[in-house]
Amino acid sequence: MGNRQKALVLFLITQIITLILLFQKKQIDYAFETIIVISGSLFVAYINCKKKLSIPLYVVIIVLISLSCHTIGGQLLNLYVDSSIFDKYLHIFGTYSFTLLIYFYLRINELSLGKWQKFFFTMMIGLSLATIYELMEFATDYFIKPTVPAQQGLLDTDLDLLSDLAGALLAAFHISRK
Repeated sequence: MGNRQKALVLFLITQIITLILLFQKKQIDYAFETIIVISGSLFVAYINCKKKLSIPLYVVIIVLISLSCHTIGGQLLNLYVDSSIFDKYLHIFGTYSFTLLIYFYLRINELSLGKWQKFFFTMMIGLSLATIYELMEFATDYFIKPTVPAQQGLLDTDLDLLSDLAGALLAAFHISRK
């Protein structure tokens, strides 16, 4: 079993344990999200295997860590509620990791681009993800109406977007230095 498979198996085991604990705590909203995270991760792993994409192992690992921080830290351990800064740090790290994932998934690294072009494309990916994150939070609050809203107001949205900008900048600097 290769390192990718080991990382995915470890991730899936922790997510299944998290799912069980969320059900025990009767946190059905969070359990449902964890099921989506597990399904999405398996789908991306399948696509990666089928298309033989060259996504670096470190990118796969940081994406899995980001997802685990969301389900275990944010949801199971209630850090979204109990910590005023956890969500902001996770927006930075999540945007950074998912921007790198999308960058390699789209095979932009295979194009002969200059540093500024790489920087620009990477920033656009990160900022697009930031928009999608905030729309997902809005949709969750509007349609599902969880007991703990994903957005606490305009200030929360603005701070999330600033955190996402920081994550996109980190990813853009990371990519453009290669």
